[in-house]
Amino acid sequence: MRVALPRRLLAVWLGLFALVVLIVLIDYEDTEEQTADENLLLPVPVGELDALELGYAGMLHRFERDASGEWFYHGAHAPSRAAHAHQADPVGAQRIAAAFAALGRARIERRLPYDVGSRQYGVAPPQMILLVYKSGHEGPLAQYAMVDQSFLPR
Repeated sequence: MRVALPRRLLAVWLGLFALVVLIVLIDYEDTEEQTADENLLLPVPVGELDALELGYAGMLHRFERDASGEWFYHGAHAPSRAAHAHQADPVGAQRIAAAFAALGRARIERRLPYDVGSRQYGVAPPQMILLVYKSGHEGPLAQYAMVDQSFLPR
């Protein structure tokens, strides 16, 4: 004995199945686009980073995440600073997170070969060094040498 489904019920199930397939396809395309973008400056999303260090003017400034995942300024590392705080300030954490979110959206426009002795592309010695860290990696995940635009002739 065969039980026939009413046409309306069959149409509802087919519509639901089509909707699920559409959602899966859209989600798959979004994930593929995010992972396939090789022009992003950072090798991983900012949410996966644990610390960033910025070397500038002879000082090393470190930004870290606390146990709850909030960013905080660890401070300028100098031999004279023995005591410093390891707690996130809510207002400061939001400002740091916003700045790093912008960094996470930064894209590479061109890739130029870098030769220390060459001035072919106008590459100048860096004034700033940025190091990004991810847990589980020994040493920095990526290193960037940057030139402060105010130092360049116009």
